[in-house]
Amino acid sequence: MRTDVSTLPAAAGWCAAFALAAALSWAPAARAAGPVVEIRNPLAECMQAQPGLRSVERGLVLQDVALQVSRPVGECGCKSALVAYRASVALADGAESVVQSGVFGALRSGTRTLALASDTQVVGERPVTLSLGCAPAD
Repeated sequence: MRTDVSTLPAAAGWCAAFALAAALSWAPAARAAGPVVEIRNPLAECMQAQPGLRSVERGLVLQDVALQVSRPVGECGCKSALVAYRASVALADGAESVVQSGVFGALRSGTRTLALASDTQVVGERPVTLSLGCAPAD
């Protein structure tokens, strides 16, 4: 039996492409571009926030946010080092609907992964507004 070696690189490339596609299909869905995330950040004098990748994992819509903390958020009026967030979408009638909220620590810079919604249907492909502010002190 004779093997035509001129077809091996193409076959190897095809196998690698297939393996990559298979691996990506098992990974959580993520996108760099897509629905817009607008960040409202009244704490910008103390920390900058930039949206990163949005992903869906086990039905949760997740958003990476890169934080650059320049000063403690207490210097911007907060009573703790916790920051509250609220994710909302605009409805057809122009009203804003809050779809998820939470709290995260802002002691140091780094990426935070925030839940935008607990169901993909709630957000869909609509733009999301992510509002940041001081978390209430306990």
